[in-house]
Amino acid sequence: MSNEAEIMEQIKNTASMYVSCWQNSNIIKPAPQKTGIANEHIVLDNNFTECESKYLLFKIKKNKEKLSAGKFNIEELPFEVVFNLPVILTKTLQAQNVNYDHRVFWSWVAELLYIAESGSSNDPVLTDTELTESFFLLTRLELASIGKPPTDEDVFKLNSIIGIIIDYNVREVINNKDILALNFSFPVLERILRHKCRNYVKLDGTIIQQFKIYDKKIYQTGKRINNLKHLMLLYENNVLQGSKSDTAQIINNFKSELGSIFGNNPDVYELIFRWRNDMLHGSKIRQFYHAVVMNLISLLILDSLKPDYEHLREKALKRLQMNPWSGMRLNFFPPDLF
Repeated sequence: MSNEAEIMEQIKNTASMYVSCWQNSNIIKPAPQKTGIANEHIVLDNNFTECESKYLLFKIKKNKEKLSAGKFNIEELPFEVVFNLPVILTKTLQAQNVNYDHRVFWSWVAELLYIAESGSSNDPVLTDTELTESFFLLTRLELASIGKPPTDEDVFKLNSIIGIIIDYNVREVINNKDILALNFSFPVLERILRHKCRNYVKLDGTIIQQFKIYDKKIYQTGKRINNLKHLMLLYENNVLQGSKSDTAQIINNFKSELGSIFGNNPDVYELIFRWRNDMLHGSKIRQFYHAVVMNLISLLILDSLKPDYEHLREKALKRLQMNPWSGMRLNFFPPDLF
């Protein structure tokens, strides 16, 4: 077994034990079959329980003397392992809605994209300033917090002071950032997909090469595509099909993981498309499903980062040395949550 395969197996097992720990605790009840992520209407965000102390994937960079958790440093993992994290972390959404591991992963992707943005890549996902700035803002929103998880009495007192100082409106925005992130994530996802499908569609949705969906729906040149599900199918069936990239397999694994959460063989693209439409048309706001969309966005960005990943990783590590984790926060990574 290769080193990558061993690490992957360890991470998958740890993630499974993390979910089991939460489901066997008194904190949550497992979601009934086919209903999706547990506790979708309850905020379970960035808590530090016994399950985190035992089964978090990533080490906490600060307060090491107070908190012991995590086995891995994401910046040390091989690309093949990092590329599978959107799938593995989606599984953990069955426990806490969003945990520290998600934010480590998202911040690491943002850090690499920030460095790649100033490079000489020909990939428009990496050079579209409007797109990258939108993803950076989305990541900042995901990382935003007021106070720290109350892991000890000192932090609890500090949070009380912060709660008095911070404007009530700011607190409400941060406390409901999941809804904002969901709203913001869909246009980011759609813009990335249009770049990925640039041989078929322009950024404004205009078709430049005819294609079919399900061998039934024909998109003619000059028409427009505004259907997120069809855009995802175009990417999978026309762009990835026949390519030597392992992205197609990662996408399939991502869909399978969502399928295991949301019931037997659901149409995953239809599921995501329905979340978007429900949100836009006021039917239902599934606020905690933003993490699913964020993981998919990160997967697609990693696909673009892959050719230069090792070079970008080295530059990120040097950047961290110049801007240590204490003091002025210029970096995305690591997230300052504890």
